[in-house]
Formats: sequence, C-alpha cells, structure tokens
Amino acid sequence: FKNFEECVTDIVKYNDTRALKAFINNHMLTDEHIQICASKAAHVGNVDILKCLLDHFQVDDQQARVNTLLSTVALNASASGHVNVLRWLVSHSVDLKQVKNSSTNENVAHMAAAHNQVNVLKLLVEQGVSLTSQNTDHQTPLHIALRSGKIDLLRPMLDSGLDLKAEIKNDKSLIKVAAAFCQDF
Repeated sequence: FKNFEECVTDIVKYNDTRALKAFINNHMLTDEHIQICASKAAHVGNVDILKCLLDHFQVDDQQARVNTLLSTVALNASASGHVNVLRWLVSHSVDLKQVKNSSTNENVAHMAAAHNQVNVLKLLVEQGVSLTSQNTDHQTPLHIALRSGKIDLLRPMLDSGLDLKAEIKNDKSLIKVAAAFCQDF
C-alpha cells in the first residue's frame, strides 16, 4: 500500500469521495490526516472533497475542529488562487474576516498578497477582509505587495479605499517602493 500522503493525493486528484468516506467510516483519519487532505483539496480547488470532510465533522459536531479545518482551507485557497473554494466557504457561513494563521497572525489577504492572487484579493475586498491587519512581523498585505513588487495587487487595494499615502506615512520604509510603483501605475 501507498503511504497516507500518496493516498490522499490520489483521492484529491481523482475526486474519489467514496475512498475518502471509507477512510472516514473506518476511523482511519487522524486530525493531522484530515488537515493534510483539506490542505491538498484547497490547494487544487476540490470542493467535493472539502464537502465530504465537512460532512464528517458535522456528524461529529465538533465545532472547534471544524473551525480549524475551515481556516486551513481558507488560507490555502487564498495562497493557491482558488476563488471557487473561498466562495464555497462563504456560502457555508465562513467569515473570511476572522480567518488567521495562529502562528504568524496572517489573514487571507496576506496569503493572497504573498502569492500574487489578484482575483482572490478582489473577492476578499468584497468580503470586507482587512488590508491593514498586521502579521507578527508588523507587515500588512500592502507591505507584502509593495516589498515583493507585486503591483498588480495594488489596484484592488486602492479600489477598496485603502489610503496609500496614509499607509506609507505610517511606514517610511515603503516610500521608495511606493514611488517606483506610482511610476509603473
């Protein structure tokens, strides 16, 4: 038999919800396994696998585990550019404004900015996700976009009403980067 990670890769790749349900029904999935499966499904945008995992948790009625799972899914989908997964999460009452990585304090907008996911960022702006939230390094999604030269991300940020001048005023190190950006815009 393949190791678990290879099995999960195949389950997600081939959208094999039947095999996943068999794993679940035979109590062969630990929380770590479920997180791996959810991460892989979010990374490739496989909503069917995510639905199957969520159904399992709703049967068990373990809200803390569900919240952790959904946060992992939202962060991975933001980084991978899967707007469909994020829309599915929103349709299941996930408040994207509340999703953060507990160790880095990065929200879904940080993830989208770090991975140049413009369409994700547009959805996050629509959902009211903070663009001024700071991670543990005191960086906002704007900082990440400017420092990495990802100027495509700035249009949805500015369209959302983000005050570039005020943000730069608060962080003098961004002045050179913002000046270069303004020439390109």
